[in-house]
Amino acid sequence: MSRFAIKQILLLCLMTCAISFCSCDKTERAPFHITALDSGTDSDLMAVHFLNTDTGFAVGGARYSKAEMLRTQDGGNSWHSLETGLTVGIFDIDFFNDSLGIAVAYGGLLVKTTDLGESWQLIDLGFPAGTYTPLRSVSILNQNTIVAVGGVGYESGVLAISTDSANTWTTTWSEELEYRSLATIENKLVLAGFSEVLQSDDQGQTWQLHNVSDDYFSDLAIVQDHIYVCGVFGTLAKGHLGEYEPWQVLRDGNKLLKTRWRMEAIAAHSDPDQVFVAGEGLFKYSPNAGADWMDVGDQSHDLLDLHLLDNSLGYAVGRNGILLRFESE
Repeated sequence: MSRFAIKQILLLCLMTCAISFCSCDKTERAPFHITALDSGTDSDLMAVHFLNTDTGFAVGGARYSKAEMLRTQDGGNSWHSLETGLTVGIFDIDFFNDSLGIAVAYGGLLVKTTDLGESWQLIDLGFPAGTYTPLRSVSILNQNTIVAVGGVGYESGVLAISTDSANTWTTTWSEELEYRSLATIENKLVLAGFSEVLQSDDQGQTWQLHNVSDDYFSDLAIVQDHIYVCGVFGTLAKGHLGEYEPWQVLRDGNKLLKTRWRMEAIAAHSDPDQVFVAGEGLFKYSPNAGADWMDVGDQSHDLLDLHLLDNSLGYAVGRNGILLRFESE
């Protein structure tokens, strides 16, 4: 075979790969209407949480120098700033009910409210002096038990547990990886970090390692017995509670010709087939458990968190104070 023929074959192969690559990433428009809401801030918003259709909170700020907490009581139409006493960025917020809410921040700081955010109490977790570890995620399991996790990249991680409504804490440190996200359902607790997903069935006392890896996992979601996890390198996988064998990889972030999705958030409500992911210039919806994906909106925002009120209504927050409401058309 001549060199010319070989070159032609190679060129044809490259063109075929390019066509396949482009066609794989074409997406349809998802049937959701987007409303951009006025947050009143240009600070990054890192988390959003709603207690009901009317009352919700968004938190963020600048990591070293500013705390931002917003509250709406009219379904997101208007947002008002709350004073927490914090002066560093807030990474996450969770509520058990109107009388128990927790927000976690940079430097191992945590605040608690018992009056729906009107006032906040600073809680000392007893971290070593000079520790500036960010607390990344918090989950309230019940009126007494609260779990918070955090860490610094590949350097260290921390798991903090309170069994007396955030008054005192027990901390466990890791010298290997940061813990990034928590999700709960009934009495089960799942956390994700760098290349790890762990499950606890005893409120964080012991943990079992799931067989899924190969990404810096940024967020996870539990719906029924399904667990979805996403990573900043583009991997998206699905497993099941209590089943620790290899997970189903829905999207492999390590494939060379695959467009990288830098995912920061994943959400599902009550239907395990309906899944949302969001991240850097990314907002996608799957109606069939991750087999296919459709664009939600124009993909122009860098989003950091999602919260679903039901399968047809949710909120997204992100860089520069972006705050979106999305609902079925």
